[in-house]
Amino acid sequence: MESKEFWEIEYNIIKQEAHLDAADFEVYMFEQARANNRLGHDIQTIKVFGCGTGREVQPIQAFFNATEVVATDISSEMVKRCKANIQAWGLEHSVEVFEANATEVNKPEAHFDLVAILNSMLTYVPDHHDRMTIYQNAYQLLKPGGMLISTVHNQEGTPKKTWYFRLKRLLYPWLRERVGNRNVVFSGGSVSCYYYQRNKWANDLKAAGFDVLEMLTFEEYYKKINQKYNRKTGYNNLFVVARKPIG
Repeated sequence: MESKEFWEIEYNIIKQEAHLDAADFEVYMFEQARANNRLGHDIQTIKVFGCGTGREVQPIQAFFNATEVVATDISSEMVKRCKANIQAWGLEHSVEVFEANATEVNKPEAHFDLVAILNSMLTYVPDHHDRMTIYQNAYQLLKPGGMLISTVHNQEGTPKKTWYFRLKRLLYPWLRERVGNRNVVFSGGSVSCYYYQRNKWANDLKAAGFDVLEMLTFEEYYKKINQKYNRKTGYNNLFVVARKPIG
């Protein structure tokens, strides 16, 4: 199943609305973006790729008190739900929502202070060329000194997943970038996904022009804040804080 078709399914839309508050690691990314930008002013304009039902839009707008948030999603049904939520939350004065593919640029160059690609959206972009196009679009949309925050699914996690990808990496000479591809079955259907290896993600971001400031697994993040994380049962996703260089 293609990503757009998968995210039009009602079950997957409802599942997206299960949690509305930002996770602690997301708040950490917000804090790092605020502390490490080189804009010369506070973060005010934000682009959200893969907004879904808007569950990340509300906390990100509130954290930065953003004057402009542009949120897009490939799914028309997600966009409908997100628009309804934005209106219910009283955010329509500062948040614009519309349907768009993340591989397409729909705002002027150097327009945003922050680009957010959250909820592991990039996991559902199985093609490497498309992922690189999204990074390049994010880079183009950011002002110099602006920030990128993102999450992806990690090849290292539960024992079963970890060994699946370690064995698959033995076939790298033949599979190349497709080592990370995996068809995943969810309750709401199956979809083609991509799981990143840390160094591969860092290399892709650097190739798009970004300075990678910090990249952590969930396990590393929770250790950093003195909390336990059981990677035997958890996703152990990767998240990144990166910056567009100034000049």
